[in-house]
Amino acid sequence: MPVLLDDDLLTSAQIRASIGNISEMTLWRWSLSLGFPPPDKIINRRKFWRRATMKYWLATRPDKGAETARRPQSRSRRGGRGEVGAPAA
Repeated sequence: MPVLLDDDLLTSAQIRASIGNISEMTLWRWSLSLGFPPPDKIINRRKFWRRATMKYWLATRPDKGAETARRPQSRSRRGGRGEVGAPAA
């Protein structure tokens, strides 16, 4: 069995799989809203994070209970402007 070191580089796919099989878009949203860290290395446009970076973020993230990013509610198709589900004037 290989030894896992904190300096090991993880791909985006490995990270997304380890935190609930989230999408690339959710990972991007987390970088905006939950302080997901920027990559430690970028090689040929591929992003890599150190295992230590991910351990630290998982231990200190502000919303430890969130598994997915929350979607904002969209407007009702019939309502047009105004509150969600409001009848058209």
